[in-house]
Amino acid sequence: MVANTGRSAQGSRLFGRAAWLGVDGPLGDLRLGRQTSVSSAVLADFDPFLASYLVTGAQTSLQPFNANRNDNTLAYWTPSAGGWRAGVDYSFDQNAPRAGIATRSKVMSAALVHEGAAHAVTLTVERADWGPGSPHDLGMQAAGGSAKPYAVSLAARGKINDLTLYGAWSLMRHGSTVPAIQWPGQSVYYPGSTVHGVMLGGAWRVRAGSVLASWQASLPQDGGALARQDATHSQQVLSVGYAHDLSKRTNVYAVLGHMIGAWNDAGWRETQYAVGLRHRY
Repeated sequence: MVANTGRSAQGSRLFGRAAWLGVDGPLGDLRLGRQTSVSSAVLADFDPFLASYLVTGAQTSLQPFNANRNDNTLAYWTPSAGGWRAGVDYSFDQNAPRAGIATRSKVMSAALVHEGAAHAVTLTVERADWGPGSPHDLGMQAAGGSAKPYAVSLAARGKINDLTLYGAWSLMRHGSTVPAIQWPGQSVYYPGSTVHGVMLGGAWRVRAGSVLASWQASLPQDGGALARQDATHSQQVLSVGYAHDLSKRTNVYAVLGHMIGAWNDAGWRETQYAVGLRHRY
């Protein structure tokens, strides 16, 4: 749901977040339907703000952290072996209700994860192939030419008593693989350009609550569409927050995020804050 309009953020679908069938057994987990890409599903666990909570989450500077929900997706996860597991998915038609659009856009991703008692690390890759004439292809052409955006991400977390530390890096090339979500001061279509995203953060557990903090930055490189638009300034986000658990899946929270710089304006600033109730299904 989009906060300022009340409209569905998933194209007015009845089950816009997920609608899939699957089987799970000794050989792994296989699912078919509308679901979150394995890459973005994994990355959310490597951010103190869970890739959520407005601009405070890592998805602001590291675009692959955005929940990438795609139609007609076949996904497979291997069983865990020695703490290692791997997943891969392929969307045959990323946005099925496409009135007047004859082509299909495809999205694919993969993730390798190692989890231990007090640490975890992951390497993910995600790539999109926008169908000719699709809205995202037209957006890419308007920015300077057709291209297939992709992203590579490396993230880790480690726990020391009640403190969990997080770190992540993403390389984003040609544009966002989740262009339906655009954060302030950025672009989602940038053929020929590369953007690096970095994040460092922590979560300190205090009884039933957690104190959250992070620093993140998106760093456009010189070249391609962003260079032509003079949009190669860095952007930083400083975030703090507190979340208090009411149950295993429900909490109340207060967060504050301050953005410093836009890609096309080094002097730009924006602050977002929110208080609310969050339930995870």
